[in-house]
Amino acid sequence: MVKAVGYRRRNIIIEDCSCRTIRCLVLFLCSGLGSLFFWVIAGTSWYYLCIYKGQKAVSVFLPLDLNPFRAVLVSCFVLVLISRLSFLFSATSYDIFFIDWEKPKGKLIPTSTSTKNEETLTSVSIWRTYFLANEWNELHSIRKISPTFQYMAFLFFTEYVGMRYLSTSQPDSFVNPSQVSYVSQYNLILRVGLVFAIMFILWVLQRIYNFLYERFISDQIQMYIDLC
Repeated sequence: MVKAVGYRRRNIIIEDCSCRTIRCLVLFLCSGLGSLFFWVIAGTSWYYLCIYKGQKAVSVFLPLDLNPFRAVLVSCFVLVLISRLSFLFSATSYDIFFIDWEKPKGKLIPTSTSTKNEETLTSVSIWRTYFLANEWNELHSIRKISPTFQYMAFLFFTEYVGMRYLSTSQPDSFVNPSQVSYVSQYNLILRVGLVFAIMFILWVLQRIYNFLYERFISDQIQMYIDLC
């Protein structure tokens, strides 16, 4: 509600219940609920993954009815998808204007229609604006993390290392199925918790690497500012 009111004030919308205000209210609501459901799912799945798999004696049992968990998971996916599509539409609908404030260098050249005594200042080349606009477009492809590394590392840990066996329904923890005589079926809550845990750790490691790289080696945003 607060975000919708702020949007109405920033865009000078006079009507209190205009279609734009209601649309923004629904989108902000989807974004907030999607984030809330995400952290509820992440916290619940991490709890069962750490407590259930780490217990020596069985004292915590997995829920038998997974329908509420599936409902929240599907709702989270739909709400976040709507929020991301709305963000993508807004990002591709903006009009960006580049204003070049660079002044002429002061070099005088004679014009073709003037006499020898009439001269004019040189204008700033338009290619400079084109170059800056092209660099601005290239900045849109820069990411804080590498999706290729994220997915490849996830597959390495789950398939090659064998961490996917941590999502089985049996309480003991193992990554090599030859260590045990019986391997039970996979549990949805444990599988979601394992995916969140691996993805979150890989995300943190990439953000730390990206921070150090931008801090001590190269920062694309700062390079663009220096170019301007």
